[in-house]
Amino acid sequence: MSARGQLIQSEDNNTSEDDKLTTVSAITKEKRAVRIMQRFLGPIADDSVFRRVANEILKLEKENPMHYIPCILCRQRNAYEPRCLRLMFLQKVSSPVLTSCLIKGEGGNSIKVALVDSQTEEVVKSGPEATAEVEILVLKGDYAGHEAFNGKSEDFNNRIVSKMEGKTSVLQGATTLRLKEGISSIDNLSFTQNSGWTRILKLCLGARAVNSFPGTTIEPAETESFDLKDNRVTAYAKKEVPSLLDKVSGLKHIGRGITKRLNNGSIKTVKDLLVVLNTNPQRLQEILKVSTKTWEEVTDHAKTCIIDDKAVHVYFDPDSQQKCGAVFDVIGQVKGSLKESRYFPMNMLSDVEQKDAQRMVVRAFEHWEKVGTYKDVNSLLEEFPQTLASTMTENPNQFISCYSPLFDTWEEPGYIYLVTKTWFFCTVLIL
Repeated sequence: MSARGQLIQSEDNNTSEDDKLTTVSAITKEKRAVRIMQRFLGPIADDSVFRRVANEILKLEKENPMHYIPCILCRQRNAYEPRCLRLMFLQKVSSPVLTSCLIKGEGGNSIKVALVDSQTEEVVKSGPEATAEVEILVLKGDYAGHEAFNGKSEDFNNRIVSKMEGKTSVLQGATTLRLKEGISSIDNLSFTQNSGWTRILKLCLGARAVNSFPGTTIEPAETESFDLKDNRVTAYAKKEVPSLLDKVSGLKHIGRGITKRLNNGSIKTVKDLLVVLNTNPQRLQEILKVSTKTWEEVTDHAKTCIIDDKAVHVYFDPDSQQKCGAVFDVIGQVKGSLKESRYFPMNMLSDVEQKDAQRMVVRAFEHWEKVGTYKDVNSLLEEFPQTLASTMTENPNQFISCYSPLFDTWEEPGYIYLVTKTWFFCTVLIL
């Protein structure tokens, strides 16, 4: 072989040796990079990921080895870092909660549940988690050794109340919600009725995600503790000042038996009772069947009711030729009378006229289809002007009552008394 040929062969052998050394060096570096990544990223990635990252590092190392390695490790680690979210109740539960009654938030509003980012607490409005299903549960509330919820699922799960005293479920209604853009609301949910509950229970509502999402953790949520009461006990709780629409069972001395008798007589609210008291008190006494003292306490308690309905009603006597009528409020109290399109308030009526007006009110409730209604007294006065006392002084005989005879008479041995009736004078004649 010529010297030229030997030189070429020698160069080829040297190149082959250099390539082998380069390959061995690359493999060694790749293994080293894999070991480093396994040390730091082992819990969240597998070997195939490590090798892909190692190859990318080796390629970039040829260009700028000191610059790219930290950036790539950081970027890959962030890509596999788990996402932490948590559920949150946006309103407090209105306490106490009554069995068989809808669970509401403060102010009577629906309770909203949201999915938020654990770090920023911003609502998660996009992604598969934003439409996750959420289960509403009941948790044990304040008890010895229990502090605020620490976010651990173990603590949450240990406090779940699955059933109470033989009931198959604690809650009834929609216990599973579907998030929409990260938010949903509790609209139709209540505690089941249980006759075994004899004490107030401290409970919480809990919420946990039904779905699981790879790489994402969703912490459960719970409300503050609230009182749970049996609605059948509170139904007979007494109010110091009742309202018109309160049930009659809220009045003093009205228990279950009397309530049943009143309801059978179509007297269900305080307003119903006051109407009967003003129009037919004897009938109310027959229904209540109580002593005189108890009767006074029941009716006095009912009369403390605030009349927040300002409407007034008008009923005209069909037998009157002078178009006389009675004005009364929503509970049958006489407010005044009407005569020839003029309004006479209560303080301008005589005792006899007040009794006549009250009899007309009784007829009004019997013939309700003939009753007219005005939103308040001012609306009534727009159609029926009020008569002033000065007008009556000028011509008192003009306003003689249309509800009773012109004179009252009575007899004693040897005498006949004749009394004229106006608002301003009375004459006794001895015949």
